[in-house]
Amino acid sequence: MNKRREAAALLLAVLLFGAVTWCAAWLLMPVRTQYGSDWEQFLQEDAGSCDVLLFGSSLVYCDVAPAFLWEETGLSAYVLAGPEQTIPTSYYYVRQAFETQSPQLVVLEATGMFYPRYTNYTKANIGYMPMGRSRLAATFFAAEREERFGLLFPLYNYHYRWQDATAEDLSGHLFPSAGLTAGYTLLTEHCPPPQQQVRDYTASGDNYRRNLTYVEKLRDLCADRGAQLLLYIAPSAGKIPADALKTLEGDLAARDVALADFNRELPRMGIDDSTDWYDFLHFNLRGAEKFTRFLAGWLEEHYGLEPKGCDAALWQRRLDHLNSALHH
Repeated sequence: MNKRREAAALLLAVLLFGAVTWCAAWLLMPVRTQYGSDWEQFLQEDAGSCDVLLFGSSLVYCDVAPAFLWEETGLSAYVLAGPEQTIPTSYYYVRQAFETQSPQLVVLEATGMFYPRYTNYTKANIGYMPMGRSRLAATFFAAEREERFGLLFPLYNYHYRWQDATAEDLSGHLFPSAGLTAGYTLLTEHCPPPQQQVRDYTASGDNYRRNLTYVEKLRDLCADRGAQLLLYIAPSAGKIPADALKTLEGDLAARDVALADFNRELPRMGIDDSTDWYDFLHFNLRGAEKFTRFLAGWLEEHYGLEPKGCDAALWQRRLDHLNSALHH
């Protein structure tokens, strides 16, 4: 009997220690409200309120501004992307997002099909996910071995900030609010007209095949949750090699997964190369407005989604916020 009590006491102590260190790490983490992985703000969205969810890399959170999509279509959307986000991590993001949302359409930017197995942002992409089975799965199946300890015990990653954490950080964690950009990162600077570049991508090898497996898992997950799935190529001056793109198109078609190449549609978007690019890969706010409005019309033409209804006052504030920055 005493051994049972001792074992129970030890277990309770371990659980208490884990809870305390987890809370400490959470409070020490920098508040993240832009450049992707903004789970705290996303979780403030009303449950079941998002018609469209968008995933992928910076090619999504720099290029798609949901407030303009709402103005054009009435659809509420959220960008839940992350920097250089890999396809497996995007899959676990979608799985986690389904815990609180039931979108009609899941959209994934497909350039990640050509990324290496690991990029430089695993800590941010997975470390901001809420604790649960999807985060644990991402930690073991989508993170480098050397990153796993810090993801499982995040105080290891953030203990050094105990002197740097501010009252604003603590307030942001304890009292998060729905953001005014719905996952979009607002960029106003512009670069000179970008030069076309062909990126060093190939549609071959073990990692590409692994990514295809995760696309199949994502297709099946969306079908099970009653959501449609769309993959797309973001418009940019950094082009995917023609042979790699052709292989990807064939592989996705064979798996009954839709793919839209918006690079081919650039002439229809009204992009001004002298004002609308942040760099050769990403739009600034002007370019993002044009692309998002084009995307809105494209979605209406090809999907005909009906808005479920959302907090119109919140979305008007989001639209006003972007319009103010656009005309500042």
